[in-house]
Amino acid sequence: MRANRWERMSLGVMALIMCCVAGAAGVDYAKAVAEAQKEGDLGVVNRLCNEWIEAKPRDDRPRVILGRIYVSLGKVDLAVEQFELATEANPLITEPHCEMGDILLKAGKLSEAVKTYDEALRISRKCMPALLGKGRAMLAQGDEKGALAEARRGQQHKPDDARLSALCGEALLALGKPGEALVEAGKTVKQDPENADAWYCYAKTLDTLGRTEEAQEAWRRFLGLEQDEERATRARNGWVVLGIDALFPKLEGRTTSCALSPDGKQVAFVSYQDGIYRAPLDGQHAPVLIASCPEGCDQRHLSWSPDGTELLYYEAIYKTRGARVKRIQARLGQEPTQVNVPDVRRGLCRVVWSPSGQEFQVGVQNSGRRYSIDAVTGESRKFWFKDEAGKGLICGDADYMPNGRELVGAMALPYKGSFLHRAVLETGEAGPRIFSYPPMHPGSVVVSADGIAVAITLYGKTPDIRRHLTLVSTVPPYSTISLAEYRDPYARPDWYPEGRKLVGRIGGSGQDRLSVVRFGGLDRRPIGIAIKRTDDGALSAAVANRTENLQTVSLRWEAFDADSLRVGEAVERKELTTLTARATLEWELELPPEQKKSAQTVKVTALNQDGIGAVELMDWAEEGE
Repeated sequence: MRANRWERMSLGVMALIMCCVAGAAGVDYAKAVAEAQKEGDLGVVNRLCNEWIEAKPRDDRPRVILGRIYVSLGKVDLAVEQFELATEANPLITEPHCEMGDILLKAGKLSEAVKTYDEALRISRKCMPALLGKGRAMLAQGDEKGALAEARRGQQHKPDDARLSALCGEALLALGKPGEALVEAGKTVKQDPENADAWYCYAKTLDTLGRTEEAQEAWRRFLGLEQDEERATRARNGWVVLGIDALFPKLEGRTTSCALSPDGKQVAFVSYQDGIYRAPLDGQHAPVLIASCPEGCDQRHLSWSPDGTELLYYEAIYKTRGARVKRIQARLGQEPTQVNVPDVRRGLCRVVWSPSGQEFQVGVQNSGRRYSIDAVTGESRKFWFKDEAGKGLICGDADYMPNGRELVGAMALPYKGSFLHRAVLETGEAGPRIFSYPPMHPGSVVVSADGIAVAITLYGKTPDIRRHLTLVSTVPPYSTISLAEYRDPYARPDWYPEGRKLVGRIGGSGQDRLSVVRFGGLDRRPIGIAIKRTDDGALSAAVANRTENLQTVSLRWEAFDADSLRVGEAVERKELTTLTARATLEWELELPPEQKKSAQTVKVTALNQDGIGAVELMDWAEEGE
């Protein structure tokens, strides 16, 4: 009796299992998942994919779908796990390899990305995502010819693919063939006017050729189509790298901090344990030594005075682990003088000139304190900073905003992580966080002359953590990108006065050298400046409000000679001017006779009420010929 009962129960359970299996076998999981994805219900998608995997363990599709979902959620490790399981389920599919290649490419692991794309290409030589991904990775590695070859190989199978044409255009541009790149890019936007890659290549090529207005329109078209947030951030903030031009190749691996002259014509830089050099930025003349490096020291953190006469820097002393600040005339045959602050026993470091040149700031080693020092009298005053809750902050490196009334600095509560803030000097009040450093530590902080961006260096707790030069916007919405590998966090970079170039020690170990990074992308500056000179020598500046908001604008102009020294004093309009939305006003710029006689460069700066604006340079001698 009992046996019959167990037999009947067993048969019932088996029947139920068979029904469930039959039911599962009858489910169209691909269709069900597609419908759930369309509805945006990730929970249902996840459940259905797991049921799909259970029902059909050799089907790769649910693994790929789950992997892509994890990518969209930023859960990269889980995504890679799913893609690897997909390759185990079906070794003959390319999608998981391409997806993993894309993850590695985005993480900057270029060699690994190329190998992963090659896995897909071993399965199918016609795999377009793999050809595209490998080409982009090779382009990022600096292998422009290899990238072009991959794109051309893809075009043999898909000659009308706009993405491949765009890759060809970018490779040609990197090879120094902007004319050919423009032809390819122009063809690309006609092939597929709704393709973001096509517009990216076209806009970048126009920017490289100096066709600024056309480039701006192309960037706007690109941003209306782009899905990748990082690339959109670069374009939206004017941080698209058009090219990186190495300076002084014989000094590879030896240059550290650098500073540009206020007219942008000269660069001063530190050659490790050798000294401070100066040279024309165009590289037409060899560098000359300004100040030798004392034995047992490392010179760091150059800052060039706004009038072009002096350089500030500090020396790190190996034996005592101390530091001292020095200032030196920015010409040959000069001796530096040491800067001291009364009653400060610790070493001074992290120096920067104020925009007016009337004072400069120094930091105090291992303390988080900062002092402002009068450039003439040497009198000093201490600065205190506090957060929005009124709690005291310690300050690492910092730089002035162009209006001279604010600092942008790496600040922290004691024993807490550091954050980047804009702080008002008069009150010491720090505004909202504009960048979070943890788990990294802050290095240098350098604000662009137009105030729209700040370049920062970062380093990790251990030397094996990759160090990067990072760009951060100073106004909401705060944006951030990792620009390039940057080995030395103490090597201070510097911005070109007009803001579309950055000079710094760019590159990884064994490849780092002093370089000029050229930028393109959308021009975010709220103010535009156009300098005009008539045949009779009269000079004027047309200042435009490029926003829909009312702006209060200040104007300043100055002239520099052939040695990058300011001729006479800077002239500043005493009264502020209100510019209505999209309005343009023109002002006459008066240059005294001695300035007209010696001037080589005229520099005009316009800033709004927020300390943001624009800087424009004009070659006075060239315009007058």
